[in-house]
Amino acid sequence: MTTYRNYDEVKKDLQENIEYYNARITAWEAVRIVTKKDGTPFKVYSKNFAGAEIGRYTPVEDYANPYLTVYFKVAGRYESDQLELTYNNRGLDEGLPEENPEREERFSAWGTKHYIVTPEEARVKIDNLIARYKEHKAEAERELNESKEYFDKVNAKCEEIRDILTEIKGDRLSSHLVYVLEDYIKDKVRFI
Repeated sequence: MTTYRNYDEVKKDLQENIEYYNARITAWEAVRIVTKKDGTPFKVYSKNFAGAEIGRYTPVEDYANPYLTVYFKVAGRYESDQLELTYNNRGLDEGLPEENPEREERFSAWGTKHYIVTPEEARVKIDNLIARYKEHKAEAERELNESKEYFDKVNAKCEEIRDILTEIKGDRLSSHLVYVLEDYIKDKVRFI
């Protein structure tokens, strides 16, 4: 968990989060589905996408299902984002059609079938991903807009508590009580 010392750090973190979603959205919106002149997809699956690479997502090494990867720069560093181009037989995700005789099947290490999506279905998955990122960005923007108000409210209450503890510290016999109250406050705000 990140520890913030002041509101500027909170604001900076939220703004970076919004920039991160903006960069991801921009990268995914740049991905195009490419077809032959007659409108049919290329036999080599990776040729069907422009603006992204087909590969394997590094942490997932148990089966060789393809991932679509985009690269972008945010906060001075290069990042990547992946989208799996399969779905499995336990249930269809994101409203993809159930039957397609031309769909390529692969088996995972656990024996479940994984179906490679068509380029058109990949576009649906990309559009759903973009929509999800836009929702996350809107939530981060809302949080940024409301954060100053909440930070100020909590800060005011902390100032009140500090005043009470300072008042108690004036009494030489109450130093033990100050420590007990500080521990009590730490324990009560631990829900975060």
